[in-house]
Amino acid sequence: MTIVDGREVFAKAVEMMTACSQDALAAAGMRSRDIDRFVPHKANARIFDAVGRNLGIADHAIVKTIAEYGNSSAATIPLSLSPAH
Repeated sequence: MTIVDGREVFAKAVEMMTACSQDALAAAGMRSRDIDRFVPHKANARIFDAVGRNLGIADHAIVKTIAEYGNSSAATIPLSLSPAH
């Protein structure tokens, strides 16, 4: 797999994930300060850290398991919920 412009991919991923998260919060009638745990898909630690900052979610509320489990595809969120519980 060749990524021509990794910076562009990163910026687009952060932009899209932030927008989707904002849409989900709005649909739920919530604000980012209401979030106790943010459990994103772990494609890249820099991406979910940037999204957390964009949303104003405290770093301690972001569940981070990518160092332990890597990018585990569809299992990422349920796998991360277990140690976070």
